[in-house]
Amino acid sequence: IHGTYVDGGAFLSAFEILKRLAVDQRYDVEVLIVDSAKKEVKDAIENIGINCIVLKRWNFTVFGRLLIGYLTVSRLKTYINVFRDLAFSFYNINKFNIIVRETKPDIIHFNSIVMLPLCYFSKTGSKTIVHCREGFRPFPFMNIRSWVIKLFNSSVSKFICISKNEKDKIDKFKKESYLSI
Repeated sequence: IHGTYVDGGAFLSAFEILKRLAVDQRYDVEVLIVDSAKKEVKDAIENIGINCIVLKRWNFTVFGRLLIGYLTVSRLKTYINVFRDLAFSFYNINKFNIIVRETKPDIIHFNSIVMLPLCYFSKTGSKTIVHCREGFRPFPFMNIRSWVIKLFNSSVSKFICISKNEKDKIDKFKKESYLSI
């Protein structure tokens, strides 16, 4: 789960799926939470009976936020934080892979396209789903975001797109490999 707040879009979209899975006893569900999330995110998931593992903070989230237009791009501090995030994220990939090997999931659902690099560099053997819900709107790093999606989409089994606009954009990179809800 990448999502800082309980009432944020990244969390809410994944939480709806988790609530349904918590009721359906056919599946064992475990959630990995990026450490940048508030404690209330972990509490909400555990309150519906699902176990959580908290990952270290560096999991491409600052880089991803830049790619979706969430960060101010005119500040030197932003670029320093993005570079630091990339460096530490690459360093932590092995830790993520160890957790995944230990839990042996059938499917890994990344609840934000900002997690795409983590998905790509995770050599887990599991099917992967990336939830594309951030929208494709014009902003300074749009071309870089498109390049990242083009480069990293080969690791994704399916994309979940929440709008026709997102589906059409993803189609440019990965034909017939999407779900639209």
